[in-house]
Amino acid sequence: MNETASSNNSATETHPPTVTGDESAREKTPDHTGQKQGKGGGTWVIVLFILLVLAAAGAGGYFLWYSLQTTAQQFKAGEVSTRQQLNALQQRTEQLERQVNNSPLADDIKTLQTRQHALEDSLAELRGKLTGGARSWDVEEIATLLQIANDRLHLEK
Repeated sequence: MNETASSNNSATETHPPTVTGDESAREKTPDHTGQKQGKGGGTWVIVLFILLVLAAAGAGGYFLWYSLQTTAQQFKAGEVSTRQQLNALQQRTEQLERQVNNSPLADDIKTLQTRQHALEDSLAELRGKLTGGARSWDVEEIATLLQIANDRLHLEK
């Protein structure tokens, strides 16, 4: 028996091991450790993609902010320039008004305006008299005609 046992030992050592049902199932099923490594590589890709998207969003936000700041500075510069021009125009207008008010022609213009108003008032008064005078003439003419008619009636009886 020893020989058989030793020959069994040597047979098991020299012959490949026999595969049982459980071992064949393990060999046929895919290795789960390999899939975990594949999923780990996929998560790195996703994380890298998310980081790239965040970086792109940050860069876009910065570019938008920079553009808005530049536009705001241009508007402020334009506002300052416009205010300076407006102040210059106001000073020029005030200077011209002072020149007109201080010139000897200003008094003449005021005098002429006063005379013009007086003449307009006189003209309006004369128009009123003429219009009223024409009516009174009509009334007087009617009265005269009535008087003549009355005199003829008395004469002719």
